[in-house]
Amino acid sequence: MSQPIELSIFPPCFEAIDWSPDGEIALAAADQVHIFTWKASEENNSETNGWHTTRIPRVNTFTGAEWGLVSPQNRNDLSLGAEQSSSFVIGLAWSPSGLAKYRRSVLAILTSNLILSLWEPVGPNGQWIRVTVVNHALYPNSDASHHLQGASLRESNIRSFHWCTPLQVPELNKSSSNVAPESRWGIQLLAVATDANEVVLLRVHRPAGPQASSQPYVVNKLNAYSLDGAEKQFPMVHAGSLFQQALQSKARITSVSCSPWLNLSSDSDVYSATTVIAAVYGTQLRFIQAKVALMDTDPSQEVTPRHEVMVDFKEHGITAASQNWDSHRISGPLKWLHALWQEQSEKAIISVGTLGSLLTISCPISIWDGSNTKMDEIDVAEWPCSSISTDETDQSTRHMQPITSLITMQNEDNTSTLHVGTAGDFGGAIDISESGTLGDWRIPHWKKQVTRHEEGYDLDRDLGGHTVARIWGLAAHRGLTAFSFTTHPTKMIEYRMISTEKTFLGFIDETTGKTPDYHALFMPNSEGNEENFAREQRGKVVSFVLSTTEQGLDANIESEKLCYAAVCCAIVDKHSESVRAQAQKCLERLSRSAGADLSDEISKCTDGSSTIPAKQSNLRSGPGSHFFEWCEICDAGISWESPKEAQCENGHLFVRCGLSLLAIQEPGISKFCPFCRTEYYDEDLLARMHDGNISQTFAQLFEAFDTCIYCDRKFQASIQG
Repeated sequence: MSQPIELSIFPPCFEAIDWSPDGEIALAAADQVHIFTWKASEENNSETNGWHTTRIPRVNTFTGAEWGLVSPQNRNDLSLGAEQSSSFVIGLAWSPSGLAKYRRSVLAILTSNLILSLWEPVGPNGQWIRVTVVNHALYPNSDASHHLQGASLRESNIRSFHWCTPLQVPELNKSSSNVAPESRWGIQLLAVATDANEVVLLRVHRPAGPQASSQPYVVNKLNAYSLDGAEKQFPMVHAGSLFQQALQSKARITSVSCSPWLNLSSDSDVYSATTVIAAVYGTQLRFIQAKVALMDTDPSQEVTPRHEVMVDFKEHGITAASQNWDSHRISGPLKWLHALWQEQSEKAIISVGTLGSLLTISCPISIWDGSNTKMDEIDVAEWPCSSISTDETDQSTRHMQPITSLITMQNEDNTSTLHVGTAGDFGGAIDISESGTLGDWRIPHWKKQVTRHEEGYDLDRDLGGHTVARIWGLAAHRGLTAFSFTTHPTKMIEYRMISTEKTFLGFIDETTGKTPDYHALFMPNSEGNEENFAREQRGKVVSFVLSTTEQGLDANIESEKLCYAAVCCAIVDKHSESVRAQAQKCLERLSRSAGADLSDEISKCTDGSSTIPAKQSNLRSGPGSHFFEWCEICDAGISWESPKEAQCENGHLFVRCGLSLLAIQEPGISKFCPFCRTEYYDEDLLARMHDGNISQTFAQLFEAFDTCIYCDRKFQASIQG
């Protein structure tokens, strides 16, 4: 079993680690964030197990435009840590897939100055930059950053956030091969809690076209719900006391979490759904119901996004049953069990962190969606963080440290497992059946590995067992668990220096308890390298292009060139008779519209030929020359002998785009799949070359196939060494 990776950092917050859907790991470290990406290489260092590290430095540094100068505030609004101290990371989370360029995830980083910003890598070297500041969406107006005072300043400060599950729009035309991005990737919503105790729902999207270069991301405020005025933020404190009054004035929302979406029937909307937002307010747990309705934008105007989002908030009825958990000191984190949150499920569960225990609140789905008001059906259970032992004679030890991380993992048998990490010496897992029944605590494999490392730390320093391993974060990805922890002595004063700080990052397969097989996890399926599979995938692209032209869309130079390339691929790849017949009709249309002689290509659609010779140079200025391919180095014609490579008559060799099937002859205008190394045109860079516009056929093709057609992985910018 491989050893955890040793890092010379110290986590600044709980839930300090997150694993993106694309396989990248973010780990918080003071004013930095470390990004871990696994890369297969013969020179992989055994100490890092193939994980390559990229560091995002100085995430607490802002320009004047990003964070305006804030003057000292009055006593009620002053926050010494936010205004005066050097801020550090207090939260991070990857967005769901589909938001960033190439349908990747962006990284949201919250710093202790209460500024939430989005980050993504740019350029061939993958340098991470801040692409937007979410707080700007909460400003009263665009130029208010230098004039915020008192309440308006608190309303723009963000204390916690949570990415909602993507709101996927149902595909109305299920027979269409062109699935809209809103149906495939969903609409991205972000829930934030402000310093004014408001829960705000924001929409984040990446604009297309010329606007994308000047404004990479747009964040719109949809609606807000204020929790101020509640009578019990600290229910354990004696009512009416001076202490309670002091606490009431300083109560803040410290954690928020959104449930998965439940569909609602609606006649006027394209789609309606509801979600429940749980919030830790003081030491109280509050629930807010958000109903979202999507309205179509004007189809005559080519605008993005294509749907307008309307949000209505109201206090959820389950808050009235708060007497069931008022006796617990709720601190978070919060975790919804997504696997149970389905319309066909009988009940759904939210897990809540308290001091020294885990709280689970389960009830029928009908209560969560608001259709059932029988609060006696709510089941609240407490799971004390006590030492887990297989020997019935052993006495359990209660651990009173806070819970630092909660994650859920879906098992192959449709059951789920809830993993819990704490700042003490406790780590456990609870198995949850398909019906929502919770089992007992058990020791997960990641905790066993932490214990082994803790025992080694104890023996090396002869501490006599007086040690503790603190869990700073847990993350899961495709059946694997990543865990971050530190080791410390107990029953003595610990002296630490920055130069001696160490954090360990471990990985384990929870199913087998062994070191993960990273090749099986991250490398593409073997079928992606088989020629028959590759031909089948290219056939889908060819059929899409040919069917699009049959619909009579734009007929311009770029579209005709794209259609001709698809026809040539159908011939060279020897696709089915139906596809070749479709290609023949396309050639006949091209011949009529351009007046070009395409009789040779038309005959090859039926005679079984597999090559198309290069056009002679005397045809370069003739009819139809715009959709033939010519070498930009020597002006010679380019033959069609392979769907992967292109070569001119003088021997100049080019790679063909994996999607448009055109030869890529210019450097710096492509993207690539980092797993199968297939190169593609970058549609955004092509649009810049054409004054922000590309043909409709080209745009629809790259929108429909926005991941690698061979291994379904996300693209990256340019080929990196």
